[in-house]
Amino acid sequence: MGFKCDLAFGKEWENKLLDYIEHDTVEFSPPCCKGWDLELTYEGAKVKYEVKSDRMACRTGNVAIEIACNGKPSGVSTTEANFYAYFIIFPTMSPTLYLIPTDALKELIIDNKYRRVKGGDGWRSEMILVPIEELYEFLF
Repeated sequence: MGFKCDLAFGKEWENKLLDYIEHDTVEFSPPCCKGWDLELTYEGAKVKYEVKSDRMACRTGNVAIEIACNGKPSGVSTTEANFYAYFIIFPTMSPTLYLIPTDALKELIIDNKYRRVKGGDGWRSEMILVPIEELYEFLF
């Protein structure tokens, strides 16, 4: 898939998160904002989410967490989101959702015990591969 298809797919899952999380209001990030994807307000409390939808994790057993792009910090390294909403997409069954506090995700990857890989458009992104079983406690 190309960038435009991936972007549309990601936007679709941002909207689907609204079916999972109770909310009073929703604000989608502005087009150039890379700090978060959506902000939900419920009973006066505001929470920002980074939303990921992963079609490969069901085959690889890992989720890919971006930490840098073009040699500069990005992804979890720079997010302003309170939570990562991580959907694992299965071809023949319902998706699974992991709601991971961003601080917990940073703690998980800080000790460098997971494999680093390159990926994304033009292999410009650096990611950490985290085994799905490391995230079970965050299953929604």
